[in-house]
Amino acid sequence: MNLTFDGPSPGETHVAQDLERICEASRELATQDDLRAIFLLGGYARGEGTVIQKPDGSWRGFNDYDLILVFGKRPPTEPYQELSRRLAQELEIDFVDLGVAGLEDLSVAPPTLFWYELGE
Repeated sequence: MNLTFDGPSPGETHVAQDLERICEASRELATQDDLRAIFLLGGYARGEGTVIQKPDGSWRGFNDYDLILVFGKRPPTEPYQELSRRLAQELEIDFVDLGVAGLEDLSVAPPTLFWYELGE
């Protein structure tokens, strides 16, 4: 599965590493919560993500990473919002959007684009 328009490339490898870091940090924070799944949403999930080459030749993701963390029971969102901010700074991207949901949320999801993409 490609994450970017460019497909396999150094930029896409960087995005994959960023996503691994996000998952790792999310699992570390969720040690007391019942984390069941992490889903990638948005442009990168559709293979439409973009990367930017920095002046030093390294890469960074463009704009944001959208993920949802699914728990057995939805935990407080504040720690995950703080994690989102820290990861955005660490990964040098505008936003890391970490949505938090419980299994009960999945059964009553409203008909919005967000939940449609999650289903896809």
